[in-house]
Amino acid sequence: MIVKQEELDALKRAVEDRFGQVLSTPHDFANLSGQLIEAGNPLAVSTLKRQWGYVDGYNTVRPSTLNSLARYVGCRDWQEFCDTLTDDDSSDFVMGDVVAMSTLAMGDRVEVRWKPGRRIVVQYLGQGRMRVLESERSKLKVGDTFSCAGMVNGERLVLTQVERVGSDQAQTYVCGKHGGIIARRL
Repeated sequence: MIVKQEELDALKRAVEDRFGQVLSTPHDFANLSGQLIEAGNPLAVSTLKRQWGYVDGYNTVRPSTLNSLARYVGCRDWQEFCDTLTDDDSSDFVMGDVVAMSTLAMGDRVEVRWKPGRRIVVQYLGQGRMRVLESERSKLKVGDTFSCAGMVNGERLVLTQVERVGSDQAQTYVCGKHGGIIARRL
């Protein structure tokens, strides 16, 4: 089986998106292996480490490994995953409800919810910046500030220039990686 590196890289990114973080420690690989076992797609920790280049090993990948990882990200098998990469649906016009920053006035509040059970309430500060006023089951904390262009219901929300309370390093944060967000003005 010929596996293109860009397809394999795309699969690894999709696995990390589903897993919720970049795989970078032995603990991460053990947790992913456990999730794969629970989902009925068992892969050994050592196999995962080799595929991610965490340890040296074989330069080939088995079809069964590709199929297991593809099923983990919601595809029937490796071939279906590769087919999704060639689908021309990676760009489209937004069809959902949008909370555009240009429609907000200073002090306006917006509630954002996403799975599983996460919720924040933010206040518009002007110039595309917002401050977190309430936070439930989110890594964002009260007082954190961020920028975003708009909030589209049913889509991921990418927050840029996130300034966290007690930190001096700006970060990027994604809400609703799996299933998107629901945003509404309060």
